[in-house]
Amino acid sequence: MPLEITEEMAPSSQELIENTPGLIKCTAPKGYGIYLTKNGRSISQGHPRYSQVAEGLEVRTVNRSLDEGTFVCVVSGSGRIRFINIKVTVLGRPKIITSQVLDRSWKEMTTASCAKLQEGRLQSTIGLRMKVVMS
Repeated sequence: MPLEITEEMAPSSQELIENTPGLIKCTAPKGYGIYLTKNGRSISQGHPRYSQVAEGLEVRTVNRSLDEGTFVCVVSGSGRIRFINIKVTVLGRPKIITSQVLDRSWKEMTTASCAKLQEGRLQSTIGLRMKVVMS
């Protein structure tokens, strides 16, 4: 019987958020063990940035230059072994700037009007304006 690892157990593409804790998911069927490698090097217990857990690999604080790339999840046991490539993409956290800081160039982002008259009734809506800046 072949060793089967599903996409749910070890998604081939995963995203982490920069400057936050993260998890690179890789799980194995009961009775099998896992370990992960990056750039051909095994990530051992006691690593200052990573911790091996049952769900995969915990990243203490995600860093784009250190954590983005391809990890290999190695699942082994009962004389069987599987290698699963996991592409990790690191996303920046959005920074929201309040409307007081925005200039007139962002006027087109205003949604809804303060009030409109429809079928003889006044319906209030709230205008929302924001600018998202990726760091």
